[in-house]
Amino acid sequence: MGKRKRYTNAEKLALARKASIPGCSIAFVARAEGLPQSTVRGFMKNIKKLEENSTSENNLKAIHKDKIPTLTKALLLFCERARIVKPPVPITVESVSAKAKNIAAKLLEAYEGNTTIMETDEAEALKLHLFN
Repeated sequence: MGKRKRYTNAEKLALARKASIPGCSIAFVARAEGLPQSTVRGFMKNIKKLEENSTSENNLKAIHKDKIPTLTKALLLFCERARIVKPPVPITVESVSAKAKNIAAKLLEAYEGNTTIMETDEAEALKLHLFN
């Protein structure tokens, strides 16, 4: 037997909205997506909840926006390289923390008001991260 497909709230909402378009039937959407009609009907039944969850998910993403994307990218690259090296370098909280401070210091040194490297807001967030 195959595994059940799990749908995100956004996918459920999109299917429910598609099925609620005038002239578009639940059966048509279900056939097009390879789903039972009852599944699409369930999505439509819960459309209000799905819309509320979608709004709260978007608000959560806005609240938790990465304030230091340059550092994040550099750390991800560090972790990828540590994994690729033979033998692989163990990635610990201490090693990532030390690397983050090292990268942050180098970024701030290179920044010195040069907004082509990063935005002023990001530099301020980086200073907070480095000195706390």
